[in-house]
Order: sequence, then structure tokens, then C-alpha cells
Amino acid sequence: MPTDVVVIFLTGHLDLLDMIPASAKGILKRVMQQKELLRAIPIELHVKLARKKIVQEIVDKYTLLDILEAHPTLIARVDPELIGPYLKFLEDPWFKERLPCETVRAATNHPTLLSLIPDRNLAQIITCRHIVSCIERKELERLLAVSNLGSRLKLSTLMVTASNLRLSQLSLRAALNFVTKQVPQSNSQLFFN
Repeated sequence: MPTDVVVIFLTGHLDLLDMIPASAKGILKRVMQQKELLRAIPIELHVKLARKKIVQEIVDKYTLLDILEAHPTLIARVDPELIGPYLKFLEDPWFKERLPCETVRAATNHPTLLSLIPDRNLAQIITCRHIVSCIERKELERLLAVSNLGSRLKLSTLMVTASNLRLSQLSLRAALNFVTKQVPQSNSQLFFN
């Protein structure tokens, strides 16, 4: 079936996904893994699809990366409570290294998303060179000024993150926010998480 026809059909009959039997899950998964289809689905329809339980069950890390590659700001448009099932992918170094930078930036601008991530996972995420390199200087300054990262992470984790920053990310404001807002909140233990 042509991709545009599938998109039109999904748009008009989204509730049919609630009636799909378990035996058809594999077929739906193969359909949803087609990059051409994932790219053709408008972001608004992806937001609606994310609410469907069957979609949450069949989207794997590869499919999610394909979706985010086509629609990197989707993460900021989906209800935060729907992101829970996908947080497990952040434990995978392969997945973290392939997240689109625009997705990382959209997530850092959405404070509710950061609060959903368990501290253990947050420590792994924030020390990932790729993820840290995606954050622009102005975003980093804002994040260090308003977030509670220091209270959730050990000082050693914050220091590793600081050492992973690119030169273009450094600024006096970022350093000042780091020292005055994050370090005082941090767990003073010098051991890694």
C-alpha cells in the first residue's frame, strides 16, 4: 500500500489500533519499522500514535531513533507521562550516541522530562559525550541556572560532565551558574555514581 494512503488511513481510523489482536502485533511492528512511512507521518499524528498502548509496546529503540531522526522535536510535544516506557533505551550507550542533537536540545528545554529520568539514568546520560556535546552554550547556561541537577548527582559526576564540554560551550555565565547553583546542591561525595 502506498505510504500516503497508509498515512491518510491512520489519520482517519486511528482508533482501529485499539482493536488490533495480539496475533497481528508482529505485522503492525513491521509496518511501523518502515522508514519511509515513519517520515511521512506528520508529527501531530506521531503524537496521537504515542498515546496508543499497542504502539508503545511495538516501538523499539531502532524505530524510535528513526522517528526522532524524522521528527526530532517530537519529544517536547508528547505528554511527559507517555515517555516512561522509552526511558529504558537511555540505558543503552549505543542508543544515547545516536540520539539526534535536536532531540537532546528539545528535552533539555522541557524541565518536566528531566524530572522523569531516575537519578541513576541521569548520571549515565549527563556523562555521555555525545549528549553533552549537543547542548548549546545558551541552553547550558539556562540549564545550569534553573535545574536541580546538582541535588540529584554526585559532585564527581558533575565534574566529569564539565570536563566533557566543548570549548564552544564554555562561558563565564555557565561556569558561574555551575559553581553557584549546582555545586552547592550536589552530594559532596567524590565517588562516581
